[in-house]
Amino acid sequence: MTGARGPKEDAALRRLAEEALALRGVSREDREAPAAEQSALHELRVHQIQLEMQADELRRAHIELEASRARYFELYDLAPVGYVTLSEAGLILTVNLTFATLIGTSRGSLLKVPFSQCLDVEDLDLHYVQSRRAFVTGVASIYEVRMRRVAAPPFWARLEAIAAREDGGTPILRVVVSDISAKRRAEDDLRRAATEYRALAEHLPDWLARFDTELRYLYLNPAAVRAGALSGDEYVGKTMAEAGASAQIVSAWEPRLRAALSTASPLELEAEIRAPAGLRWLLTSFVPEIGVDGNVVSLLAIAHDLTDRRRDQLEKDRIRAALAQSDRLASMGLLAGGMAHEVNNPLAYTVDSLETLAEDLPRAAGAANRCCAALRAQVGDSVFAAIARDGAELLEPASLRELGDRAEAALDGARRIQEISRTLSTFSRVEHARLGEVQVGRAIEHAVRMVRAEIKYRARLAMDLGPVPPVWASEGKLAQVFLNLLLNAAQAVGEGGAEHNSITIRAWAEGGSVFAEVGNTGQEIPPEDLERIFDPFFTTKKVGEGSGLGLAVCRSLVGELGGEIRVESRAGEGTRFVVRLPAAPIGVSAPKAEVQPAKPAGVARRGRVLVVDDEPGIRAILRRLLQAAHDVVEVASGAEARELLGADRAFDVILCDLMMPGMSGAEVHAWLAAQDAAAARRVVFVSGGAFLPGVAEYVEGSGNVLLEKPIDAARLRATVAELVAAAPVAG
Repeated sequence: MTGARGPKEDAALRRLAEEALALRGVSREDREAPAAEQSALHELRVHQIQLEMQADELRRAHIELEASRARYFELYDLAPVGYVTLSEAGLILTVNLTFATLIGTSRGSLLKVPFSQCLDVEDLDLHYVQSRRAFVTGVASIYEVRMRRVAAPPFWARLEAIAAREDGGTPILRVVVSDISAKRRAEDDLRRAATEYRALAEHLPDWLARFDTELRYLYLNPAAVRAGALSGDEYVGKTMAEAGASAQIVSAWEPRLRAALSTASPLELEAEIRAPAGLRWLLTSFVPEIGVDGNVVSLLAIAHDLTDRRRDQLEKDRIRAALAQSDRLASMGLLAGGMAHEVNNPLAYTVDSLETLAEDLPRAAGAANRCCAALRAQVGDSVFAAIARDGAELLEPASLRELGDRAEAALDGARRIQEISRTLSTFSRVEHARLGEVQVGRAIEHAVRMVRAEIKYRARLAMDLGPVPPVWASEGKLAQVFLNLLLNAAQAVGEGGAEHNSITIRAWAEGGSVFAEVGNTGQEIPPEDLERIFDPFFTTKKVGEGSGLGLAVCRSLVGELGGEIRVESRAGEGTRFVVRLPAAPIGVSAPKAEVQPAKPAGVARRGRVLVVDDEPGIRAILRRLLQAAHDVVEVASGAEARELLGADRAFDVILCDLMMPGMSGAEVHAWLAAQDAAAARRVVFVSGGAFLPGVAEYVEGSGNVLLEKPIDAARLRATVAELVAAAPVAG
């Protein structure tokens, strides 16, 4: 900005005007002419104003650049890995906040300290060799070491050391530090498991063998070697035919084993074989083993000798089938619940992080676009390219938009995993599920998600799930019915020919009932078998493909719900199963946990909330979702919660995870109920989908609210707001 000029400034301007006129060849006489002087003064003033405007632009660019640098250093400090810069002598020159937190000390106390002081003594030589190699070769060195921590045990870290030079040419070493303690623990657990597995296999009375993907023997346990004609080493590398299996066994088994390998599906086969000990009858289970890349790497075979039980074969087979089906159902529930619980905790903060990332990236991209455009306008394209260097293409609008698209894609994938996890949770609670209003279409969708991979290579799936009234049922049990029917349909159409086969699912309402049909275009069921199709242990499938219990279970479950199931099958048309269930009574709903009514409308009261969860990521999500409206206190275990609540129970809401090591959420609630019944009513249980025995019944009997992970933010806030509004105000 310019202001009023004084005499000195006018004199200076006049001198500058005279010099400018002299340079342009104007004589003194002409210069003394008023018009020439005024023209020169005017040009100088215009030039001065232009310079001042350019100075203002430079100052604004400088301010924006400083803001960008501040954001960069904030990201640097909050990165999920540690960053350390070392001198050639090994002294720490700079560290980010993450590294200081990993070591357990302040950032300032680490500067100018030898990096070796942060390492375990046994790993000093490794670090010295790798850091020297990085300096000499200029190639990044990657290695794993144990790092010391202040007032805490050491931890395993992965170091990536990259040699560089400072602006003055001084050599430095940039080190990226990642905490891999969890990975090392997992590797140790895997080694222990492998040792235990080997010991179990060596002493297992059943025959155990492993085949490669070409069906050559990789391993036989002692029990299998004793039953065969060759030694263990002689078997390795041979096919079944080369090892002496009969041509009948090879021709019957090989195609099915190769199909099991290609589809990664387990297989169970029965056969008589000739061994040195005589004719034996074996039941063999084949289980494809999946590698870390998701592909089948081997086939595990466990053969159980049934020879001594062949005298009463039919009855024994039926008993075995019943037990096998029961075990499969129980294992599926346990596996589904365990997987849901393990997935839901990390999935909760993954979805939360991706949601915020998808929201913030477009704003960050817009800011970066504006900054880049302003900088390019000031310094020009060539200087801008030199400043941006290798990352210049990432600053282009299209690249920035692509980052946002990738975040949205990742969020969509995480939400799909979320739906699968919820489906697993549904199947994990079949045994203790309560009856309530259930949408038939939702139960069918749960079942379809579980068997989609089984169906897509066999048939086209068509669904017509029109709007129908809810039924009074258990969602898990109803999903189990449709799961069995869909598996039967997939097996009925057989493998291959997906473009010619079809499986249809329809749902409709009629006369106060809800109907659901599962049909397939596979081979029809003979009329003489239709009357027995729902009998326990009756099956038209090949040996090893079914136990004859699936449809019997379906009829039992549908009967429990007050409905019925029937089958129709015609030559050339295939088979259809129709399930009929009574529609839920109008005005009746499932029992819900009681929540006291909120206080009359007004200004929301700021509550005090205790979060009890062993997962740091879950605690962070709950704190972020609630801290704007409430005061949040966190503890990481049931024992810590009991200790805190023993001294201070002035919490309006207690959010407590059900599954925690040591003291579970149910145990925390039971203890609190004995101490303070009113405080126990303010507990909100949080579950990842799996329950210890008896926990589901305890939660149902308590009457407290249960929230499922991944957390629904809106429901969480509403639940907490209601409880805070209903809680007594401390005097």
